[in-house]
Amino acid sequence: MATKKRAASKKAPASDTSPAADGKTSGKTLTYGDPNVTQEEYVVIQAVREFEVAEQTLSIFEEEHKAIFTDYRELIEERNQKREAADKLVRGRDVSCGPWKRYTETIKWDPDELYQRMGRDNFLAIGGTIGTELIYTIDKDKAELAYKAGNIPKTVAETARKATPSFHAPKAKT
Repeated sequence: MATKKRAASKKAPASDTSPAADGKTSGKTLTYGDPNVTQEEYVVIQAVREFEVAEQTLSIFEEEHKAIFTDYRELIEERNQKREAADKLVRGRDVSCGPWKRYTETIKWDPDELYQRMGRDNFLAIGGTIGTELIYTIDKDKAELAYKAGNIPKTVAETARKATPSFHAPKAKT
């Protein structure tokens, strides 16, 4: 049942609670030829059209030069495998070699380990500190229900509630 709750929580918020209420077109699907789009929406449509033309041009070019791109991808794959192997060895031996340049070192201390191994008094004597850290958490489903029920004012939600959209989008080519 917990899996179902998680899946449900990833859905876009209901229209009355979405950022669209402030004048933005959040979640709206823009279509070519729609006469009711705003100038800002038209700019988006044009950018997507230009991408699609570029994508089609690239696909045609790749098809016309299929052998070259097949060889290129094989070379890239081989190069990336060799880069990963070399990277692992260079870092594992903590050396510089070729384009791998070791340029700095960061020192980190584990305060819990120091405290456990040295004891409270010695830990404090070397500059350690002991404190209480407040961490606020809230169940997002309960908060969303409280907001929809009117228990969280809209003015508070404007700054405390963030709607982060997820997109399926074309990936960059390599």
